[in-house]
Amino acid sequence: MVTRTQLTSDWILAANSGTLLTTKHDPNAAAPANVSFRSVVTQEVSGSLKAFVAANHFAVNHYEDSRYRSGAGFFEVIPDASSGLDVGNLGILSGSTAPHIVADRLVFVSGSNAGWHVYAENQSTIAAFQANGRLKLIGAL
Repeated sequence: MVTRTQLTSDWILAANSGTLLTTKHDPNAAAPANVSFRSVVTQEVSGSLKAFVAANHFAVNHYEDSRYRSGAGFFEVIPDASSGLDVGNLGILSGSTAPHIVADRLVFVSGSNAGWHVYAENQSTIAAFQANGRLKLIGAL
């Protein structure tokens, strides 16, 4: 089982290498043309990811994701009030500049192509993924 210490170390390495925030989820980047929906982190989040991870002021729930069985897992990150971080992320449909959903969580995943990266998600979507069997809670870290 993965440890919280190993995760935060991996996430800081990804932040240092510039891969933790991909173009698809970066508020400073134009949306890729082939993406129908993207969850964009706030400017505050994009500018403070490394410091946020290093400060470790958040809760983490580790899930197994049935859609990506070969990945490291799906990690729901919930900032503590003490973090001072306003997650307030946005979900934007392709071709739109207006938000479609407001997200309240950060999700860290490690894909076979992108490696560790972060995006915004809504807690009700995570609950729906659990209800439909896509996500299985492994535990809190």
